[in-house]
Amino acid sequence: KKLKELDLIVDHLFEEKIPKKGKITEPFVARCISRSLPEFIPVMLAASSPIRDWISYSGRNSLSRYCFSFRGASGIDGTLSLALGLAKKMGSTFLITGDLAFFHDVNGLLIAKKDSINIVILIIDNSGGGIFTQLGINRFCKDNYDQIFGMPQNVNYELLASAHSIPYKKVDKCEDLKLAIDWSLSFSGPTLLSLNTDSASDVILRSSLVDSFKSHS
Repeated sequence: KKLKELDLIVDHLFEEKIPKKGKITEPFVARCISRSLPEFIPVMLAASSPIRDWISYSGRNSLSRYCFSFRGASGIDGTLSLALGLAKKMGSTFLITGDLAFFHDVNGLLIAKKDSINIVILIIDNSGGGIFTQLGINRFCKDNYDQIFGMPQNVNYELLASAHSIPYKKVDKCEDLKLAIDWSLSFSGPTLLSLNTDSASDVILRSSLVDSFKSHS
């Protein structure tokens, strides 16, 4: 009973503190998808930020569906391939992945289109290894942070999707995410969604949420 009471408090705080308009944040992505996606569709979560945010912010709606994750080499290799295997076995599947995890296994798109695998691939582009900003490594490795940890890439997702004949949509605002999810589910094969987030501002948001809990308690 006490845990249920605390869960309601956390849920109310999230509803109040996580912005639902304007620039998309990673906590909002987890929260919105858990509410917008039909319960019968399983979710595959890449390492490391997507699964952390899903566990923290998706809420009780996430408990009623199958969720999967994968810790490949370097935490990311093989992410897309595993998601494609899940989709081939289980049917329609939703993959939430960071940009680097997606790039490390991008050739999986060849299988996705060839076999008409019913999968939605949502790419959270936070300019590379956003998890390392969340862990604070950028504070200690300032001179060569991007070279060693961040590794931001410059890939045109629209052209990449076009090369594989896969429907693509970019999501710019919180208000557009639910519509984009509905759009992606209207296809019988693979679809690609992308959105940009800012790692530094998301770190501030996550910290503010923790501070809200402390002040509330």
